[in-house]
Amino acid sequence: MKTGAHTGTCLAVTLNGRLDYFGQAVNLAARMPALSRGRDIALTDDVLRSAGGRELLDGYGVETEEVELRGIEGTIRVHRARAQDVARVGP
Repeated sequence: MKTGAHTGTCLAVTLNGRLDYFGQAVNLAARMPALSRGRDIALTDDVLRSAGGRELLDGYGVETEEVELRGIEGTIRVHRARAQDVARVGP
């Protein structure tokens, strides 16, 4: 399973009775799952800077890298959070 998250401001528009979102934050959020390697969560710096963002990673191993994304200026720092291995208990 691949998942990712980004947070930021966007434009919300209702068209034909349907709510839709536009903007750079939406574009980046849509790309985050593809940056996951599977069995981890790809997060941007903006998610970690949000209230409680760092605390969400307690108990996770985190690796960080800078990536370039087509259509987005500059590099983006991606943090991949993966649950630490837990010893099995039982038979």
